[in-house]
Amino acid sequence: MKPSRVLITGGSGFLGNAIASTLLKETAAAVSILDPTLPSELIAGFGRRVEHLDITLEEFLSKPEIGRRFDVVVHLTWTTIPASPAKDAELDVSSNILLSIRLLHRCGEMGISRFVFASSGGTVYGPTSHMQVDENFPTNPICAYGISKLAVEKYASLIGSTNGFCSISLRVANPFGHFQLRGHPIGSIARFLLAVHQGQPITLYGDGSVVRDYLSIDDVADAFILAINEPGLAAGAYNIGSGIGRSLNDIIRIIAEITDRDTPIVRLPHRPFDVPQIVLDSSRYRQQTGWVARRPLDREIVNMWRLLNN
Repeated sequence: MKPSRVLITGGSGFLGNAIASTLLKETAAAVSILDPTLPSELIAGFGRRVEHLDITLEEFLSKPEIGRRFDVVVHLTWTTIPASPAKDAELDVSSNILLSIRLLHRCGEMGISRFVFASSGGTVYGPTSHMQVDENFPTNPICAYGISKLAVEKYASLIGSTNGFCSISLRVANPFGHFQLRGHPIGSIARFLLAVHQGQPITLYGDGSVVRDYLSIDDVADAFILAINEPGLAAGAYNIGSGIGRSLNDIIRIIAEITDRDTPIVRLPHRPFDVPQIVLDSSRYRQQTGWVARRPLDREIVNMWRLLNN
């Protein structure tokens, strides 16, 4: 049975925006977005099928009467990024791990059928010499962000199994797409494109050899829709990636070819939280849902560049 009502926490981010938009386009589900920072133009664009809960996650958790009408909860709210310093670990625990645990307990009380968590395929594994890693690969994150994502995965599995709902964690690779160009750009591709567009130098940390698995945000949204809708999908953690590794130098070369601009590069020291390479094997998710990454990186970068120039 398809869910009739989906709650998305943290819907103002570029991932939440993409998931909500795809849900509305491809399903009949009613969507509630829990995020006090959701821009008014997004609310208007979503239309009547979206309910905006203009409160924080902590406020939501203090109001038990709000949550008794949801079938699925998609948890995206997060206050840190991979670059967040280790000295902020206490804040990471209180604002991410503890609030997520409280949300999971609330999900048990609400009687939801499924909890979908946005984990991180780029940080939970840590350094690896393997060209591709699957879900059986050891997890050894080297940043607080990856540690907290992994912790919530484990709590989601535990609390879900003891409260009768299916908990699914999607370990997403490095998503990119047009939503990242709104406001302060996040992600290497968006930052590089915006620098080129503005005639500014590209800032590069390290020698450019860092390899990542870049994935179109629309492919990521498709993976989340399947996690929400597929009744036979087993609980657990799943890699969501393209399976193709590209270095930062590769990305800069592709952008130069697409934009036909020779942009100077400012080189800064390597960042200690950047693992040298990570490419995900998503075979397990493909076998259970049929999902594959369908959108070529070059074409998606072309679309982002066109958007910047319109």
